Amino acid sequence: MSELKNSVIKKKHIWPSLLLFLIVMCICAGLILASAGVFCMYMMQSKLQQMNDTNKMIGQLVQSNVNGASQDEDGAYLQGVYETFGRSMCVMDDCGNILYQTSRSLPNLQNNLTVDLGNQYTFYEDVEKPVSKDDAFILPMDLIVSELFKPKAKGWSYDAWWSQPLYSLTVWSKYSLSIHYKLYIQNKLSICRQDLYYVCIFSVLAAIVMSVVLLIMFVNTVSVIVNQRKLRNMLYLDPVTGGKNWFHFQGHAGRNAVQAVRKNKQFAIVDIRMDKFESYSACYGAKSADELLKRFSGLLQVRTTRKECFARIAGAQFAMFLLVDSREQCQMRLRSLLAELSGIMQNQKITLATGVIMYEAPETKQRRVEIDIDLLHNYAITARKNAVADGNFPITFFTQDMLSDQLWERKVEDRMEDALSNKEFQVYLQPKYDPNTRRIIGAEALVRWISPEDGIISPGKFIPLFEENGFITKLDDYMLSEIARLQTQWSLEGKKTVPISVNISRIHFAKDNLAQHICNLVDDYGAKHDLIELEVTESAFFDDKETLIGTLNMLKSQGFEISMDDFGAGYSSLNSLKDLPLDVLKLDGEFFRGDFEKERGKIVVRQAISLARSLEMRVVAEGVEKEEQVAFLAKLNCDMIQGFYFAKPMPVAEFEQKLALEA
Repeated sequence: MSELKNSVIKKKHIWPSLLLFLIVMCICAGLILASAGVFCMYMMQSKLQQMNDTNKMIGQLVQSNVNGASQDEDGAYLQGVYETFGRSMCVMDDCGNILYQTSRSLPNLQNNLTVDLGNQYTFYEDVEKPVSKDDAFILPMDLIVSELFKPKAKGWSYDAWWSQPLYSLTVWSKYSLSIHYKLYIQNKLSICRQDLYYVCIFSVLAAIVMSVVLLIMFVNTVSVIVNQRKLRNMLYLDPVTGGKNWFHFQGHAGRNAVQAVRKNKQFAIVDIRMDKFESYSACYGAKSADELLKRFSGLLQVRTTRKECFARIAGAQFAMFLLVDSREQCQMRLRSLLAELSGIMQNQKITLATGVIMYEAPETKQRRVEIDIDLLHNYAITARKNAVADGNFPITFFTQDMLSDQLWERKVEDRMEDALSNKEFQVYLQPKYDPNTRRIIGAEALVRWISPEDGIISPGKFIPLFEENGFITKLDDYMLSEIARLQTQWSLEGKKTVPISVNISRIHFAKDNLAQHICNLVDDYGAKHDLIELEVTESAFFDDKETLIGTLNMLKSQGFEISMDDFGAGYSSLNSLKDLPLDVLKLDGEFFRGDFEKERGKIVVRQAISLARSLEMRVVAEGVEKEEQVAFLAKLNCDMIQGFYFAKPMPVAEFEQKLALEA
């Protein structure tokens, strides 16, 4: 179950989203730059093609009009072409001798430049304006961009500012006039603002689109981070203290426990619980109780290291994971911690119970280490429930005996329903005797669990467990039904019958319509109500007084007799005798144990019987084991005696035999 929870709440990593965002951002930037580069390349190709077409036209024009017959005429024509097209030209023969030239600028025939932009173009650098061969046609974008966004100078027209060259390059192209003559034409490659118009428009639009995409992804990434943080807060933070909760404790303690085992180190799982926290909350309010828990959490945070952890489980119960070298070190740390916790609220006494399970790495190293934090914490809880005050603070370490008890309790809880269905719970009867006639005048129904596997199981082992888990109500119903069946069976068989008392557990009185429920159980077998006595423990009086009195009055009105069991076993209240509609008072066996011969003990018994007589109640003395006790009670006119002196609890068949002998 814990593994399923951990898999559900496993942390979702953020870095893939961030990495994806960065990758997309780089891709978008690359696409923008690549697109701008494509447009620039297209623009350059267009300019070079236009320049090449113009050069070809000039070459054809010169070739058709220059015949070499008259150098003056040919020179004059070339000068006219120069003035028309604004381009310097020169004619050279195969030996490089200049025949004609229109200006001082000349090509450097020793350094040619070849550009491949779909079509291949060959140029020569200018002698006066040399260029680098490697990056001649690579646009200096930083220079172009810096010039592009310069504001218009004062006095400039927009047309002049728009057509102002941002970058220019002077090169020469060659055109063959004949086999022996070559025409070289000067070209100026210029980049203006108007040339970059479409590049800028596209770049801006692309940047806007890409920005929208990046913004969406950024918002989504931030949303994932925020939602995950909220989810982690819901899953891993305690809403009361603001500290970590049990889910976080499982993961953190589990990982560090595995590391400790691999390093052959010990660790401890601790369960700390503040006693009577509910009472504190009721007295001082929920706000003060929450503040107490926050102070607890804050102190535990200070007293744990980075690799240790703690968490609030529920109420004022905390779990801790501690790295310790020995049991003594663990105990020393806990005593110091508990001393601080107990004094965390001024003028308020806080009592704490602590359970500890020490875990030692196995001697044989295992390749794969698995540690069940849930199970270890349950062991710590078991130890805490077995804590006994030792003068300072109850700190109990888990032992295998506790584990055996825990396994036995689990076994009982697994089998109790089937045991009830299979009638493994047997009715035993302990007779009640008249102290004067020494005859049976009643009995108490007691339960024994006779298991096919474990034999007879003592009630002292399973009754407290049944009272804790609520199964005792089903057992009460079973015992009441069995006694009603026996009473009816004895009556039909003509056997002697005596009143039999059946215990009704304290928890049963929380049930609605309990009186009607008991009547229905008895009436199902047609048993007489006056033959069944219902025993109530004195502790039931301290729950819901009004409900208890109302239920008992309804039962009395139906003919049942009511007795108070174990009177004097605890802190007896005379109010219970004053208010409860009782018929029988059962004196607890503790009255007759120890040195009964002392006068003080006899006075207490004498006065208790006298009080019951005054309240018109009969008295049963249980736990009587000696003749002198019987004689003393007989003198006091005690109504019934129950104890080992006369008989132990016995199976129904044996009781029937005893009863038949007295018939």
